[in-house]
Amino acid sequence: MTRRTRRRLLGVWTIAIGTVTASVCRGDGPCARIMEACRDAGFVQGGNKTGNGLHMDCIEPIMQETPQRARASRPLPDVDPHLVAACKEKNASFGQRRTSQSEGAQPSPTSAPPLTVLNGVKRSNVVFVLTDDLAWNLVQYMPHVLEMQKDGVTFADYFVTDSLCCPSRASIFTGRYPHDTGIFRNTGEDGGYLAFRTRGHEGATFATALSAAGYRTVMLGKYLNGYLPVKHAPAPGWKSWAVAGNGYPEFHYNLNESGRIVKFGDEPADYLTDVLSALAVRFIEQAAGTPFFIEVATFAPHAPYTPAPRDAGAFPDLRSPRTPAFNAAPDADAPAWLRRHPPSPMPTWQTSTGISASGPNPFSPSTR
Repeated sequence: MTRRTRRRLLGVWTIAIGTVTASVCRGDGPCARIMEACRDAGFVQGGNKTGNGLHMDCIEPIMQETPQRARASRPLPDVDPHLVAACKEKNASFGQRRTSQSEGAQPSPTSAPPLTVLNGVKRSNVVFVLTDDLAWNLVQYMPHVLEMQKDGVTFADYFVTDSLCCPSRASIFTGRYPHDTGIFRNTGEDGGYLAFRTRGHEGATFATALSAAGYRTVMLGKYLNGYLPVKHAPAPGWKSWAVAGNGYPEFHYNLNESGRIVKFGDEPADYLTDVLSALAVRFIEQAAGTPFFIEVATFAPHAPYTPAPRDAGAFPDLRSPRTPAFNAAPDADAPAWLRRHPPSPMPTWQTSTGISASGPNPFSPSTR
């Protein structure tokens, strides 16, 4: 099965750029030296399917000062920034297929400091990880989060504007309450991506503000309910964009990568949370010189609760808490919607990764 496919138009773009690049790189000028460095590092013409494409996986990230795509199989070679500047001066179109913007960051992969100096002012770099339906009692099984907690701050008392998905995300993006955004549901006229966009909120988010202040802004994962990567464009304010639509199953999804559609399949390397993590890490490693803000919005651990294949058997004896409320029959005075959900039978079901468990099948439409 082909893990990724791209639109036919993209193939035309690739051919066109390859022709232009070849024509400007004859000889021993700065652009030719960058191409040669990529070839020496193992990148080849026609290597897009194996993650070592000469243009897509090496030349373009170097010249555009952006992270490599998730599928890149080789690291970028070390290229002198002065050589990149000389190439841009000689031919501004070299390696500029994805975007015409130039951010001025150093192209060489390097560890980004917590603070970046912009126009003489120290700016903090920010990585914002937003999970979906993560319960506090699951944190005890997340060693990396526990390590961060030791050196960080935990909010034991807090308020949220709305616990529902899209209204909450709308508040995060805008800093406004639901009664001000008009986003009250996940779908319909007063909820979801289309309502957020129709009301003009995309033009006034923290992303547009940070971008205007000189930040590199990156949106990865889940944006707003109802966003369709094949149909909808990246939102304003985000200089890099890799967003899925229905990413809940963690496999068989599309990513809109800054306007380019990339299809993922069902192999372990396609696991969405891992793909997002790799994109974020690559961006951080290559973001020296420019302050950045990255939002990594996972679809996990939302139903259908699909684990990474390597973690599928990590907790074989663990069960969900069995409090008196577990699978209990609704009381007579319970709301009507709750009374329509009687106790569920407890069959053995199997996840898409082959793991069996006892309990209501989360893949059933009635339990989503």
